[in-house]
Amino acid sequence: MQFLTPPSRYVAESQDYVKGPFDSEEAFNDAIIDAYQSKAPKRRIKNFLSGMLSQSKHQIVFTHGDLRPQNIMVNNGSVSGILDWEFSGWYPEYWEFSKALYVWK
Repeated sequence: MQFLTPPSRYVAESQDYVKGPFDSEEAFNDAIIDAYQSKAPKRRIKNFLSGMLSQSKHQIVFTHGDLRPQNIMVNNGSVSGILDWEFSGWYPEYWEFSKALYVWK
């Protein structure tokens, strides 16, 4: 996958809505913060995410998008496969972490 080139625009997708594409990481980050606030309106979470996402120029990487125990196959104590790639795509490097916060809040 290291030879794949990321797209030049950002797209955020969830089960409830599709937003984007975005022309900048800042616009993408603003949409992420809005989505979290609508799901969990506690200011503490918004402030945390705003601080984390205020930095721009994150590396854009290809990521699974829904990495959780149910999607990891293990055989004899080793990872043998990863399932459920429908949310995979090119996202800022923090994406898996922020997605976990959203799902496991």
